[in-house]
Amino acid sequence: MHVADPVGALAHLHRATRPGARIGLAEPDWDTLIVDAEDLETSRAFTRYTTAEVVRHATIGRSLVRFAEQAGFCVETVLATTPVFRDFPEADHTLGLGRNMQQAINEGRIDRDRGHRWFADLPRSRSMHPSPSSA
Repeated sequence: MHVADPVGALAHLHRATRPGARIGLAEPDWDTLIVDAEDLETSRAFTRYTTAEVVRHATIGRSLVRFAEQAGFCVETVLATTPVFRDFPEADHTLGLGRNMQQAINEGRIDRDRGHRWFADLPRSRSMHPSPSSA
């Protein structure tokens, strides 16, 4: 998700990998980010904003197998997982909850009071569900 050209990066990895070697690939699919909050609409708006404006190649997790095969890899196994954050500071750090919400508010994508209330209520939600990763 961090490179400008994921397909090109995978093609380069394929050229640099010894024939017959096994590799593991993992990427999140930010479009499936779920935040357990009372205000469901603001959670959805947060995910839409994060996917559209914050994360480069936000849906790479769902495309990774196809891209790997296009690059010449033989995909043997696909495993999707759904991590669940129960520690709010860890979730905030990993998912950028406060930072990305403030950015969405600053850009007028989410109402200021609603966004601040949503973020303030998250530590009480006790579970944040980020996107599944594909490999």
